Amino acid sequence: MKEARIKKPEGQQRLFGLSTPVRSAVIPPLSAARWLLVLIVAAGVYFFHGFLVPVLAALVIAFASWPAYRRLLAAVGGNRTIAATLAILFILTFLVVPIALAGAYASNEVREWVGWAIETNREGAVTPHWIATLPVV
Repeated sequence: MKEARIKKPEGQQRLFGLSTPVRSAVIPPLSAARWLLVLIVAAGVYFFHGFLVPVLAALVIAFASWPAYRRLLAAVGGNRTIAATLAILFILTFLVVPIALAGAYASNEVREWVGWAIETNREGAVTPHWIATLPVV
């Protein structure tokens, strides 16, 4: 025999509480979406922070050289391929080559300094005259 069920409207008081429990999310959906967005942005910054400095340097070079590029474009008759090629060659000649030369000079100086430090550590250094003539306190 089938048991008859009594249907009560949702949310109506029963003997031991409401028929359907009132539930609320522990974290509201809007708050969860905001935190997820913050985590995604933080992960992007973490993974691409090494890429950010070269991009910013390229932006500075692009903004600084844009007026010269426009004049160069007018000088070559509007041919963007030739103007872009010449602009890249100028930037390499006047920006990258001096920086590379300075880097080579700096690496040579560091190599000589390390050699001097190793030799001085092994054999000792002479006390400078100005230190030797200091009055003793």
